[in-house]
Amino acid sequence: MRNTRENGRGSDINRPFEADAEDEVRIIKKLLSGKRFNCHVDFHEDREAVGFYMYENCEQGAGVGHAIVERVGAIMPINPDGADSESISPGVLCVQPFYSQQGLLPHVLAHHTDHAVMFETPSGVDMEARVAAHLAAFDTVLNYLSP
Repeated sequence: MRNTRENGRGSDINRPFEADAEDEVRIIKKLLSGKRFNCHVDFHEDREAVGFYMYENCEQGAGVGHAIVERVGAIMPINPDGADSESISPGVLCVQPFYSQQGLLPHVLAHHTDHAVMFETPSGVDMEARVAAHLAAFDTVLNYLSP
């Protein structure tokens, strides 16, 4: 475990999606080429967070974020940051258009889906709780998408 999101060349591989300079980005773009999805789900952890938070595209109004945060709140704290212009509710931040396509989430929204969520669990919380939070969040998305 290198405890980094950088590849061997020192590039943060979650950021360079506007270009094709990194091998990892080219591989992911090739895998996704020509595909559309009902929803994209992205799992992360944040070394600086003290609680769970998430991103969701907000162009179509409220989505599943509130239900996710409510469910995950029974497992771990919700991050107190995020009550700003980017948030739609505590713990739920909007993917903003000014993000361009730098990261995987905005890239997938621009080219492969109309709905995307990304979950962030705090690295300081034990692994069992982080996994439980991610599973609860994912299950909530699946239930939201089911008729």
